[in-house]
Order: sequence, then C-alpha cells, then structure tokens
Amino acid sequence: MPKILVVDDSPDLLNVLSWILQKNGFQCITTYYREGMFSQLEKFIPAMIFLDIKLGDDDGRTICKLFKSNPQTKDIPVILCSGDHSLLENFESYHADACLKKPFDTSTILRTIEGIVQKGG
Repeated sequence: MPKILVVDDSPDLLNVLSWILQKNGFQCITTYYREGMFSQLEKFIPAMIFLDIKLGDDDGRTICKLFKSNPQTKDIPVILCSGDHSLLENFESYHADACLKKPFDTSTILRTIEGIVQKGG
C-alpha cells in the first residue's frame, strides 16, 4: 500500500484527505507545518506528498523547491495545494509535479495522483 504524506495546517482537511486516500487504497500519514514534514521524512520515504502552500509562517512553494533540490528527495512527487488559486500559478517553477485547487473533490484528487503515476513521477 503506497504511503502518501499530507502536510497541511488544517486538521479538517487532513482528516478528509486521509479518509479519501485510505478509502482508495493508500496509507496516509498527516502532519502540520514544515517541521512535521521533515520529521516524518526521517521515518519513511513517501510515494507522494500533498503540500499546502500556506503553512503558518512557511510557504509550501519554497519548501517544495528546497525539497526538490535535495538529491535524496528530488524524485518524490509533490502536489502543491491552495485555496488561493493565484498562488498555484507557475507551480512548475517550484518543481512541483502537480497542483490542486481547494476545494477539491475525490475524483480530482484521484485523477491528479493517476496523472503523476502515469508520468512515472
């Protein structure tokens, strides 16, 4: 069962995404903020990461760029998420593999995951 790491500062969104992903055959690990993400990465390597852009004082785009510049983590697909759709413009420049506009539905999440899997990312 592939593990997906979800990083968001909203407990409600973490619960919903966790439920959706688990219902569709994924193991979901959730965490808040940047520190939680890097702490989880010390424990396991996820098949994919959902990363919110607005994480308290941190910017998920910057975290993604840093993450993708590391040779040990650069190949892990990252999906940037935000309710502020303007923040997702040019998401590729942060080396993200995809983006999701909040609010999103189950079919959009699964299509996005499938698109990354088909690309081999």
